Amino acid sequence: MKKTYGFLAFLLLVPLACNRPGSADAGRATPEKLLVDLVEENRFLSAEQVADRLINDDPSLLLADVRSHEEYDAFTLPGAVNIPLENFLQEENLSQLDCSRYSIVFFSNSTVKAEKTWLIARRRGCKDIYVLKGGLNEWVARIMNPAAPPETASAEELERFQLRKAARKYFIGSSKALTPEPYVPPVAPQPKAVKKEVRVTPKPKKPAPAEEEGC
Repeated sequence: MKKTYGFLAFLLLVPLACNRPGSADAGRATPEKLLVDLVEENRFLSAEQVADRLINDDPSLLLADVRSHEEYDAFTLPGAVNIPLENFLQEENLSQLDCSRYSIVFFSNSTVKAEKTWLIARRRGCKDIYVLKGGLNEWVARIMNPAAPPETASAEELERFQLRKAARKYFIGSSKALTPEPYVPPVAPQPKAVKKEVRVTPKPKKPAPAEEEGC
């Protein structure tokens, strides 16, 4: 968190190099407004909120993975674009992040890189932008591997757990797993037992006893 606030101080003191008239920077956030947003934590969306918007195919949602290309290739969220933080201000990347059209959610493994990206975008004038709270670490813990609540949990907590389980079932087929499923060797089909034909040889009939003649 200290690193994030240090980065904020840098942004407040140094104008962005890409400022130009007519761009999103013309309506960029003031230092006072940025501080208010930071204190009130309006920038965060929970894993459950993001999952709900994905499941409901929210057309306004844009997920931006600000980690490296290698991390992105290993695992990311469904439909996310990859814009590493260090390349964020490149024109080709900024053109993907139309904050006048999309509601953008930045995410990284935790929140450090995502918050830095949020600060840059907010400083440039974007408003409908957020950070995935807890990052992918929280996503995996809450959505991909939700822990069952204790038996003494409230009805509200139990309901949240059921929602997380349903979300996991939805996403398990559309996201690459962070760790591969354990390898299970295939079971070779067992040959069918061949029934041996048993021939029964009938026993010879005994001759009937001769009838005795009368006197």
